[in-house]
Amino acid sequence: MATPITISLQSSLVFQDKRFGDINDNHVGVNVNSVNSMVSEKAGYWIQTRTGGKKQLLFKEVKLSSGDKYKAWIEYKDSKVSVTLAPAHLKKPKMPLIETHIDLSVVVLETMYTGFSGSMGRGVERHDIWSWSFENTAKSN
Repeated sequence: MATPITISLQSSLVFQDKRFGDINDNHVGVNVNSVNSMVSEKAGYWIQTRTGGKKQLLFKEVKLSSGDKYKAWIEYKDSKVSVTLAPAHLKKPKMPLIETHIDLSVVVLETMYTGFSGSMGRGVERHDIWSWSFENTAKSN
């Protein structure tokens, strides 16, 4: 039997689990074949502002358990995974929340399944996916 391969975007909404290296109780992480994140950041997004005529980036933290809707863009190109998060009513921010290098060619198989899951430990919470799309621009051999 083959070993299951997992690539996941993790978000912690309510509690920090130090056993898994969670940075806090409100973060986004990228996991590959593990429940421990390779990289994680506080949940939020970057906005561009002007101060004194100069463009600056300002980090806006969000509370994922607030009940508000958020969009997440997960993109992979040239061995780089970018994760961008924003409130649902905003356009995609120019700067991603997370950027990390992962060679997915050693992880992704020719045939794989995609799915979504959510958990809350002993608590009760609803995880909704309002829309989802997938685009593959890779050239086939």
